[in-house]
Amino acid sequence: DFSDQSHKPATEIVVGLSPISTMEFWASSPVPEKATVLLAVTDLTGTLHILQLSKQLSRPITNELVLISSYFDRELSHREYVLARDDARDKQDSKAAANIGGDESKLSSKKTALQEEEATEEAYKAIEEHYRE
Repeated sequence: DFSDQSHKPATEIVVGLSPISTMEFWASSPVPEKATVLLAVTDLTGTLHILQLSKQLSRPITNELVLISSYFDRELSHREYVLARDDARDKQDSKAAANIGGDESKLSSKKTALQEEEATEEAYKAIEEHYRE
C-alpha cells in the first residue's frame, strides 16, 4: 500500500559521488505510453549524466492520478484535523492557565512555531514555482 510505503524511494540510482546540482526531464513524445523518458542530471563537478527511466517510473498506471489525488486529499484533511486539535488544546490550556493564573508563554511559542512553519512553507512554494517556470 502506498500510504504505508510513501516514505521509501521507489528506486535508487547512484549517479556519482558529488552532490546533484540540477535535474531535467525530457520525453520523446507527449503521449506517456509511447514516450521514452530521459533524465539529465548534473553534479557539482559539472559532469552530465543522461539516464533512461524505466517504463515503471515513466508510464502512469490505471487510475494513478485518482489514487494519488485521494492520497493527498487524505493527508491534507489529516493536517487540518491536527491543526484544529492544536487550536482546541491551546484554548483549553489558556482557560486552564487563566483559572490557575499561570503565564501563556508556552501557548505563544506554539503559535509562533506554527506561524514560522507556515511562512517557511510559503517561501518553499514560491521558490518551487520560480524554478518550475
